[in-house]
Amino acid sequence: MKKLLSLLGVFSLSATSATGVVSCKPKTKTNDENTEEQRIKDLETLQKIAIMAKNDLNEQLFKNNIDSNNVSLLTEIYQTVNKDKTSYVLEQVKDVNIISYFNTVLNVVFDNINRKIAHEYSNYYHDSLPLSYDKTDV
Repeated sequence: MKKLLSLLGVFSLSATSATGVVSCKPKTKTNDENTEEQRIKDLETLQKIAIMAKNDLNEQLFKNNIDSNNVSLLTEIYQTVNKDKTSYVLEQVKDVNIISYFNTVLNVVFDNINRKIAHEYSNYYHDSLPLSYDKTDV
């Protein structure tokens, strides 16, 4: 009987170790490798977002300026530049209506683009906005 129990014990031990060998799996990638791959994917995503933002900004700014109902203000803006004077620096006091107009247009455009990007890339921007706009920069 002792021999039978000894044989049964040997078979049990060898069966257990064989199960351990069968259940082993190949080595997975290290955290450094995963981090590098994720960083590359994140950079590619950020580049896509930047291109989308640039294209949308150009398209929406052009559309909002052309479709504006404020003809008198647009006329005032267009009269500040001509062939001889191709640029104009806005003054805070004198050009308050023009600055207000540009702030309104830019605010609307940035809100639209932020919503679009945040919706499309909600895993990146679940509690923040991708673009920022400071009204004092106009």
